[in-house]
Amino acid sequence: MTRKLRVAIVAPSLRILGGQSVQADVLLRSWRNDADVDAWLVPVNPEPPPPFRILTSIKYVRTLVTEPLYVLLLIRELAKADVVHVFSASYTSFLLAPLPAIVVARALGKPAVLNYHSGEAPDHLRRSRVARRALARVEKNVVQSRFLEAVFRQFGLSAVIVPNMIDATRFRFRDRKLFAPRILSTRSLEPMYNVGCTLRAFREIQDAHPDARLSRPASPSSPRTSAVCPPWSAMSATAFLRHQTITMPWPRRYCGSSMIKDSRTAWLDPPASDVAITSGTRFAISG
Repeated sequence: MTRKLRVAIVAPSLRILGGQSVQADVLLRSWRNDADVDAWLVPVNPEPPPPFRILTSIKYVRTLVTEPLYVLLLIRELAKADVVHVFSASYTSFLLAPLPAIVVARALGKPAVLNYHSGEAPDHLRRSRVARRALARVEKNVVQSRFLEAVFRQFGLSAVIVPNMIDATRFRFRDRKLFAPRILSTRSLEPMYNVGCTLRAFREIQDAHPDARLSRPASPSSPRTSAVCPPWSAMSATAFLRHQTITMPWPRRYCGSSMIKDSRTAWLDPPASDVAITSGTRFAISG
């Protein structure tokens, strides 16, 4: 009987909700009870023992507490693996999470696949020689789009495009004759995502359509919300979002996407233009 391929997936757990943790969870669920693959999660955010758990709510102290635990976990778990699949973001996150995993995997003689998730790759790779050297030494780099593949190529790095996965069975198709003003904002509340632009556009839409609803990944009472959003809270509803499927033309803020064809699978608006987003959304609603 052939032994299963053992794959250690190094990624954030769902306690840190985001693209990496969601995609890692999809992979793990897809490989559950697989005849050929035995995959498990090695969390980059391990939970410390109860006496130290309260410290994880304190910025910087959290890193001092969890990083040693994470490295020890890597040494123990990667030793059991045949392949190490490492999810990666950029900047400081790269140094704290994927870099130790790459180093431990190399020390143990394990091939590593680096799954890079960051639209800030151009700046990150330009600034960080450490990142460039690390990415050049893994077995394979995986990116989600032609945009990232082209960025890697600019720095002499090869990469294979593997788009993000989505479990389509979790969604039900409904043929809509009329479009209600239901707006989805799938970005987290970080300043780099210009959430204020989305909210300004939504305010204009709601003035014309009082029943408009905006769904986004955090509640208006979140401290992070007040830091990046204007001081108004006219939302009819909020919802917790984990996936988005575009099945028809719909306004979408342009940010260098190479997956969307303008006016065919979506309408791409210029960046940082709440006026364009408002106009495109009104056009979609009016049909």
